[in-house]
Amino acid sequence: MRMRISIKKPSGLTLIQRSLRLALRITDTLDEKITFSRASTATYYNSSGNLVLAGIDTPRIEYSPTTLQREGLLIENSSTNYLLNSLLDGSVLSTQSLEVLNQPYTFSCSGNGTVVISGAYSTSITGSSPTSRTHITFTPTADTLNIFVTGNIYWAQLEVGEEPTSFIPTEGSPVTRAADIAYVHGTSFTSWYTTSEGTILIESKRKFSGTAGSANVSLSDGSLTNEMRVLSNNKEVFLGFTPTAAVNNDGVFSSVTGTIGSSQIGTVSKLALSYSAAAIIFGYNGSSSIVSGTPPTSITRLYLGARGDGSNQFNGYIKSFNFYSSALEEEMVHAITTL
Repeated sequence: MRMRISIKKPSGLTLIQRSLRLALRITDTLDEKITFSRASTATYYNSSGNLVLAGIDTPRIEYSPTTLQREGLLIENSSTNYLLNSLLDGSVLSTQSLEVLNQPYTFSCSGNGTVVISGAYSTSITGSSPTSRTHITFTPTADTLNIFVTGNIYWAQLEVGEEPTSFIPTEGSPVTRAADIAYVHGTSFTSWYTTSEGTILIESKRKFSGTAGSANVSLSDGSLTNEMRVLSNNKEVFLGFTPTAAVNNDGVFSSVTGTIGSSQIGTVSKLALSYSAAAIIFGYNGSSSIVSGTPPTSITRLYLGARGDGSNQFNGYIKSFNFYSSALEEEMVHAITTL
């Protein structure tokens, strides 16, 4: 459904046409246009602030366990919890040992006890409260890692990588949570998308920095060869800047960065990308940057919280997505991205 909305700018009031709105922070139900999949169960905080289990292929609209405010659609990458008998029911973690490799790991937990780590690496971590999760990242040698627990430690997790993800319950063996995949394709996509020009606006919130190459939102043909992507992580190796927009037209790459500020973990961001044959304009929280480039013409889908091939999830919340069927000028990009 197409609608007209009013956006106030310094010079007055302008009407622009919005072709699509996906509001994920005001409802617990996904829009029927969104196809969602995840090949495993996963945990999340519900509207009562309780940590619960979502079934396979069930999206997680998560709430803050402290404020009980709806955060939005949680999108995470795949991860494995290597600790054993770390249960969802809040049972205290038992002391244990496991073999690790020489790579970054993150240990996270809830509770009020203390965990002493020794062997392949020596450190300790103390739980801060029953609801919040405390974490520590370290790189051990390839050896045996000893986890010694005192006090009330539960929902504990040891995973590969430099940041924690949502708790993965385990019993007698490690458990892997699959990646969240949310996208729009087919007639649910072609009914609103315009090839020659348009503007995308994404409102999102990163829980942590995200993996290199991740994206808050992308438009693509299912590959990275023809893709328009916006991202706000601080580990983007290929582009080297943050926040960033990237356009790849049949392998011809253009990036839009400029001095437009730095992304903040745990805060809401608004990012926009206005595209046409004339210019590509990237907006971030009221700032913008322009570059010449040609948008790809073979776009067939929208990915929320992932790059154009559906991988490298951004580890955070999608709050809303809007598409405008015209390429907004820079002044309007400023207006729609202002928090």
